[in-house]
Amino acid sequence: MARNSEKAHSMLFRFRAAQAAEAGIIDISRTRRPKLITSVTSIPVCEKWRGQVLKEISRKVTKIQDEALSDYQIRDLNDEINKLMREKHMWESQIRNMGGPNYMRGGRVLDEDGKEVPGGGKGYRYFGRAKELPGVKELFERQQRPEDDAGIQKGREKRSELRQKIDAGYYGYNLDEEDGTLLAYERAKEKEAWDNFMLLGDDLNEKPSKAQLEWVEVPGDAGDGVRWNVPTLEELLTTTFVAPPAGVYLPPTLGRLAGEEFFLLLSILMTLNNASQSAPTVKPITMDDKVLTFEEFILSPLCRRATSTYDSAMESKPQVPWYSVDKAAFNAALKELVTMIDDCLKGAPVSDSELQDLDRTAVSLCQMNRSPPVKVALLGAQGAGKSLLINAIFDRDMLSLTGADGKACTSSTTSYVSLPRSTTGSDMFHAIIRFVDRTKRQAIIKEHARNYYYFHNVDADLDDDPDDEPTTHRDASSDKLKDTAQEFFTTLFGAVDAFRDSWNVAAYKSGEFIRLCEWKCDEALEDEKVDDKNITTRTAPNQAALLEKIKPFMASIDNRRCLWPLVDGIDVAFHHDISESGVTVIDLPGMNDTNLTRARHAENIMKAANAVCIVVDTIRVTTDDELITLVRKAKAMHGVDNVKVILTKIDDLSSNQLKQCVGPKFNHVNHLLDELEEMEAAFEAEEDQDLHKRQHIEWYRAYLENARKRIKILDRAADIDRKLAVMFEGRTEKDSIQVIHVSASDYMNWTTGPRIPYNKQSALTVELTGIPTIRRELYELPAAQNLKDYDRHLRTIVHTFLKKIKRAIRDDQRDAGFKMMADDLDEVWKGFMSGILTQAKNSFRISFNKAFKDILVGIPTLKDQLGEKVTSQWLSLHSATFLKVVKCNGRVKKGVSQARGLKEGCNWNKELANILAPCLANWESKYNCEMSTMALCLPKVVRQLDKKVSEMIDASRSNLAIHERTKKKWQPLQSHILFKIKILMEAVPPLVKSMYSFATMETDQETNLISQTTDGIFADVFDTDPAEKPSVPGQVSKKKRYVTPRLPFKKKLLEKSFLDPNDHFIDHVLAEFQSDFNEALDKLLDEHFAGIDTLLTAFSDSLRAQADITYRPTAEGRAIRADLAELLPQLEEKVTALEKMLPPRPKTEEDPALAAAFDDYDDDDDDQSLAAIIEKISKKRKAEPAVATRAKRQHIKSEPV
Repeated sequence: MARNSEKAHSMLFRFRAAQAAEAGIIDISRTRRPKLITSVTSIPVCEKWRGQVLKEISRKVTKIQDEALSDYQIRDLNDEINKLMREKHMWESQIRNMGGPNYMRGGRVLDEDGKEVPGGGKGYRYFGRAKELPGVKELFERQQRPEDDAGIQKGREKRSELRQKIDAGYYGYNLDEEDGTLLAYERAKEKEAWDNFMLLGDDLNEKPSKAQLEWVEVPGDAGDGVRWNVPTLEELLTTTFVAPPAGVYLPPTLGRLAGEEFFLLLSILMTLNNASQSAPTVKPITMDDKVLTFEEFILSPLCRRATSTYDSAMESKPQVPWYSVDKAAFNAALKELVTMIDDCLKGAPVSDSELQDLDRTAVSLCQMNRSPPVKVALLGAQGAGKSLLINAIFDRDMLSLTGADGKACTSSTTSYVSLPRSTTGSDMFHAIIRFVDRTKRQAIIKEHARNYYYFHNVDADLDDDPDDEPTTHRDASSDKLKDTAQEFFTTLFGAVDAFRDSWNVAAYKSGEFIRLCEWKCDEALEDEKVDDKNITTRTAPNQAALLEKIKPFMASIDNRRCLWPLVDGIDVAFHHDISESGVTVIDLPGMNDTNLTRARHAENIMKAANAVCIVVDTIRVTTDDELITLVRKAKAMHGVDNVKVILTKIDDLSSNQLKQCVGPKFNHVNHLLDELEEMEAAFEAEEDQDLHKRQHIEWYRAYLENARKRIKILDRAADIDRKLAVMFEGRTEKDSIQVIHVSASDYMNWTTGPRIPYNKQSALTVELTGIPTIRRELYELPAAQNLKDYDRHLRTIVHTFLKKIKRAIRDDQRDAGFKMMADDLDEVWKGFMSGILTQAKNSFRISFNKAFKDILVGIPTLKDQLGEKVTSQWLSLHSATFLKVVKCNGRVKKGVSQARGLKEGCNWNKELANILAPCLANWESKYNCEMSTMALCLPKVVRQLDKKVSEMIDASRSNLAIHERTKKKWQPLQSHILFKIKILMEAVPPLVKSMYSFATMETDQETNLISQTTDGIFADVFDTDPAEKPSVPGQVSKKKRYVTPRLPFKKKLLEKSFLDPNDHFIDHVLAEFQSDFNEALDKLLDEHFAGIDTLLTAFSDSLRAQADITYRPTAEGRAIRADLAELLPQLEEKVTALEKMLPPRPKTEEDPALAAAFDDYDDDDDDQSLAAIIEKISKKRKAEPAVATRAKRQHIKSEPV
């Protein structure tokens, strides 16, 4: 199709232009307005030019109301309006002189107060904010004051005559004040007013006084005790009338009133109507309401409504039990409890260790031990809008670095953590910048150096091979890797020339360049005052100032040294309710990082997070292939409930796209817009134009355009939801991923400025922007954890402290036998638990080996498959393709390279994982069966501990009372230990699943078992070259000459690395898998058995605390104990009140498995090892007959013949 410029020169276009010129038709959009108005002799043409001038005047009169304009801009704009007014007058004069209509015969010109302007408003006029300019404002105020001549005409004195009569009394030197006459009169009047006020009743329902009987009842006071029920402005702004109240007259000029007059009139009408009948029917304004016509819009509170900025502090919290707790009252009650105890323990003797321990630990009652914050990772591509989303979530503009300048945004992992509120009232913003350690720095430097070397030297030393394709072609991925490497080294050396001077192939291969880069890193970190923990800090009074300081650590900034490639992470600390509730938001760098080390680092952070929010641009959501992979990976790591998909820029629609909106949903809005066009045309043709109506038309246009855009956005969101439901393929509603549509830019518009004019309000309401929804999701994440922390603190720490007080004040509960009992108990359980932990680790290894047998048998088959893969596929690749894959550590993404065989991408690590996947799947199934047997055996071992402790108690030298009290305390502890064992066994299957996914790359993760081994192989193959031939005297060769051809040498080295019989890849990776799994399982066992040891230690300490004290209490100590005894009931009441502040604990039924763990105990299990019990249970399970699956034979009753 031809361009417009080409169409303009066509013969048909010029022919039609000539016809239009002959007919006197002028296209205003293509013609300049003539400066010599008298040269235009056609009335229709003059009217068109006049209409264009009127439109410009209307637009500039509206613009001059903008509060954001400076005084200079207002002056220029006012001059332009006056110039246009003069031009309009000249066009009207020309039209009248040619016999056309007289547009100059207008109505009266009124000012803002409704007064007629003398002279019809001729001369220089001031519009909008121009009336408030310095010098102009005083001019208008002076005109409002009466002139001296006008006063003389009305018989008043001149100002000069008035000034002659001024005396000392005018300046306040009154004789009445000096003699006290005026003060006495004022005191009398004040007393009279006070006496009249005291005669009034306290309530309207009381017997009225004499003064009240003389009052006239005001409309609205019906004698029911309610005086004027005047609605607030917020009530008027959030409601709309369905119909006028019965009996109340609405004037037809209601739409012409100013904003304040309009709301005042509505308030009066509602107030007057309240006395005789109920209040008018109102309904909240929702997005489902029909689009209003122009007449309905004028009478609606939507008209001319300037809205206050949005305050996120007014948002409602999620409907969960945690947010029903009055945390301020709870913390205040805890502090009051501590104060009571501290006051009672003042003056405790230093020699009284028991009272000193109470005094020392009382502070811990008001120090809540909170669980680690919930980590929420934001993951998405560069430019998806993560940074702007963070600014909107925290209501802090310029908190995160956005891509407003067109460059890449945050390139470093940034965490937004909590900071306690400042006691001085000025909250500061802090940043902690953590740099990578020396080992990671070296890996990053090596990877960038290799990419740079590959780009410039990959084909320089290759031998000529007629069968290979030329390697001079470089794809976009090589360019990108080279640019990233060059940017990294330029940052280190300070300038690109300094880097190029230091770079050469010999220095790279010898390692000298790598060492030089490490020294440059050390120098840069020393300049930033990095401590021995690789940390530096920054502080600022606000987020904008802090961002300016940490920009170089987040992204590349022009003319500044940027160290973001060396940054491990940044913690931005400030006070916010979301962070204070226990949420840490982590902004991960954009996906598809070319540096593999940084990409794996970001993946590890994502894995360590508790929840993941995948941020995707709405425009690319249905075509983004990485989205499905990323969602699958996040679901495998965190589960469906902890993964959200956030679609940003849902409102990114151009005016052209909105004009193309057609269909049943848009017909009504489009029809109203067409009617508005006709209304505007008719209004322009009116002689007496009403400025209020013009403003109403402009507001109504904004209203209709916002309504059309809102309908399009909601329809677009619904369509995307349907497509994503098909892409994610959730089997049930529980398996579906929650999708949140967000417009961070619209939300930020609602939060800027003191008030938002109607014509600047966004099409989406605050709720429809999606930001409040995200905040509610964030608030809900730590709710259960926070409630559990409060409950544990109250029912564990506080209750334990009360028990300590009871032991301190009651001597009759003490006995020296408790210490002997505790010592004997420690001797029993410490040796027993240590032995059980060793047995458990050995038994888990035995179970692993049993499940691993089939894999060991099938190793020859696996080796044959790998040999076929390496020899027939990998080694048959051409030189460029082979080196490209090896350089990229075996993985080239689809579409990244155009080399032969790589257009669809390749992943050698995934191919290796696919070979191992069937065998590992079989291992996973068998190992889980072994764990089902283990789950039955561990409780039996715990039963041995119970029996040993019972025997120890019976054999103890303590008295019988101590025996019974110890047994009574020991019984509940058994259930706690069994519960710990159950939690341990429930944690094993997720660990097995995680290790299986880690080994088979089930979710295509960058960090996996295969890459741990292949990274070293690929790096060795790429960097190792054969020995060079000795140079021939007198000959200079541009290429290096090798003893063995370079490419065959590298392929042979790769084959040996994978298929060497003495160190085969299959043997190595399976041994690595076994080692990693056993290490992870040992860590899991140590963690859970440490929890059991903590329980038993606390039990021993509680027994030991009941022993006799080894000192004689002083008189002060006995007095304090007596005070504590008197205070104890009050403390218990306080604790009971605290318990009522928390929601009741849900009733949990006793686990039948835990109850049956002791019931199914055989006396033969005593003193048997865990391995023996496992073998016994396994034989018993094998001996049990399998459940028959064949259906029973049905006997059909036959009827007698």
